[in-house]
Amino acid sequence: MDSVSVRLTFSIMLSIAEGSLHNPALFDGVNPPVWQMIDEYLSLAALYPCNLTYVRGHLFKMCIHA
Repeated sequence: MDSVSVRLTFSIMLSIAEGSLHNPALFDGVNPPVWQMIDEYLSLAALYPCNLTYVRGHLFKMCIHA
């Protein structure tokens, strides 16, 4: 960790991108069934349309360790 960054921001950085793709409920402290997270994700994707490639990639990340 760069001590200059810590001194300037008073924080230590943490990357959780992969972890949150594998378990979107990471910060809730639970590990729900994959199908439950996929169902919620697809409901949100229907409300907020995006490129299908993104949806496919996210679904793959959620399912890869299931």
